Amino acid sequence: MDRLEKYGSLPLPQSIDVHPTAACNLKCSFCWGPVHTIPDGLTAEQWKQVLQVCSEHGTRSVVFTGGEPLVRKDIGDIIKFAKELGLYVTLSTNTLLLKKRAREVLPYVDEIGIPLDGSSAESNARMRIGSAYAYESAIMAMHFVKQHHAHIEVTIRTVVSKVNSHDISNIGQVLSDLRSFWDRWKLYEFNPISIGDMNRNEHELAHDMFDEIVLAITQRWPEFPIVPHPVDIRTGRYLFIGPDGELFAAGPHGSDVIVGSWRELVEGRLRYDQAQVVDPRRNRAHGVPRRLSAPIHLTADGDSLVAGPYYRLVLKCRFR
Repeated sequence: MDRLEKYGSLPLPQSIDVHPTAACNLKCSFCWGPVHTIPDGLTAEQWKQVLQVCSEHGTRSVVFTGGEPLVRKDIGDIIKFAKELGLYVTLSTNTLLLKKRAREVLPYVDEIGIPLDGSSAESNARMRIGSAYAYESAIMAMHFVKQHHAHIEVTIRTVVSKVNSHDISNIGQVLSDLRSFWDRWKLYEFNPISIGDMNRNEHELAHDMFDEIVLAITQRWPEFPIVPHPVDIRTGRYLFIGPDGELFAAGPHGSDVIVGSWRELVEGRLRYDQAQVVDPRRNRAHGVPRRLSAPIHLTADGDSLVAGPYYRLVLKCRFR
């Protein structure tokens, strides 16, 4: 008798975000990942159990995030296993360890998220704290991935805060010059969660300002595949598995909704009202992306491409 027959269906979405470690080699003050001192709670074999169960119960894509996933010594083994399960694998990394670990990781990655939060090493360092090399590393990673692992889709991720709001158009110019080395650009409104909550006065900007920045960028580069992420979009979009094995979803106003533990998951005892926690359409939009040829503007019905700031009304969304 297999696990599905024994326990029945478990409430798991198509896409999950996992934090194999909370540790990080940067100290970004806007970070909404787990506090970096949380110890790794699961072994590689336990993470494989988690991924196996998720795959058996409808999960089709996994995002490896952190912390910095590449800090973990056995991350290559975990990522390879995810790919062997047939999952669409996204790696979110600050890239500082990417070249060192490329051979054991990149053959099993479908999409990579590369952060670019400034248009120069100096401006990037105001956001990416802890390494003067972070900007150069991100630029080099874009080249390296497209030249040596062309199957991987490159997503540029920019956090928009008060610190760098004046520099977003300059980042756009950098990306324009590097257009052949990336596939989509995601703009994230700063969200005061976790570490970021302790530094919200430094980073938090008015919602309307984020809207205006996104609108200006999409008007200046209408050909760019841009995906805006206002803070509103987080609710119902994600199911996370933290470094200690706790399962939690993204609730309203930056809150987390605890739904269980990794052990309850692998033992078939996980029970929660998925419809009240994870919105299937919003979660699917977070999963396997399609190649985009134009900006994505999110609307209340989730289906239309509309210019302007109206995407803040979003309740559901998907890639076109």
